[in-house]
Amino acid sequence: MEIKRGSYILKSDAFCCWIEQVKEATKGKSKGELTTVNVSGYYPTFTSLAEGFASKELKKSDAKSMVRLCEGVKKVEQQLAKQTEAWLKAEEKGRKK
Repeated sequence: MEIKRGSYILKSDAFCCWIEQVKEATKGKSKGELTTVNVSGYYPTFTSLAEGFASKELKKSDAKSMVRLCEGVKKVEQQLAKQTEAWLKAEEKGRKK
C-alpha cells in the first residue's frame, strides 16, 4: 500500500506499516533534492502505527506544564484524525476508479 497525502506517504508491506514524509535534503550529495524520510518507525498494525506516531510527536513537545502537554495531545489527535480521514477518502476514491 502507498497512499500519498500532502507531504506524507502511508506505506505498508506484508509485514508492517509506516509513514514517510517528503522533505528537501539539507546535507550530502542530495542536498536540495526531495527525499523521503521515515517519520513513524515500523508497526505491525495501522492502529499501533497511529498510536506510535502520536506518541513520537508528543515526545518531541517542548511543553513545560501539563496544560501545554494536554494541548499538544489534542493537537496531535486532531491532526491524526484529519490525516487518517484524508487517507481513507483518497483510498476510497482510488477504488472507485
